[in-house]
Amino acid sequence: MIKKSFAQLADEIRTVVREKAKEVEIFRESGNGCIRVLAFPLCKEADNWLGGLSDFDHEKPDVADYE
Repeated sequence: MIKKSFAQLADEIRTVVREKAKEVEIFRESGNGCIRVLAFPLCKEADNWLGGLSDFDHEKPDVADYE
């Protein structure tokens, strides 16, 4: 069972990536960059953890991206 929310996980990923980016000269000098955290659930359980916006009840599921 996952104990962290997607928001908590995304926040931790962002923090770690920011620290690592400081080691890359072009990012350190310019201060520019972008961190994108995307989740694409492949099952209803994962989607529920992410927020439950997808619909897996059809032959062709309507799956939401979470950022």
